Amino acid sequence: MGLGSVFIGSALANIRVIEVLKLPRGVMPISLLCIGYPREEPPVRPRIPLEAVLFADSCRRLSREELRSAVKLMNEKLEEG
Repeated sequence: MGLGSVFIGSALANIRVIEVLKLPRGVMPISLLCIGYPREEPPVRPRIPLEAVLFADSCRRLSREELRSAVKLMNEKLEEG
């Protein structure tokens, strides 16, 4: 469909967002997801591997080595460009 999206995480209890969206008392924005037709085709940005940030049923703390490895993989993809 040619749509693009961007996640905006700074909406948490943002009074301006509450006013613009005319949210009722007691409704608090957590984040925003903007969807539309992009004017450009931005490059896909490297991300930390999914297995380092997505956990099922419980959260776990990554070891320093796991975190270093995940960041290294992301940086290598960025350098490939």
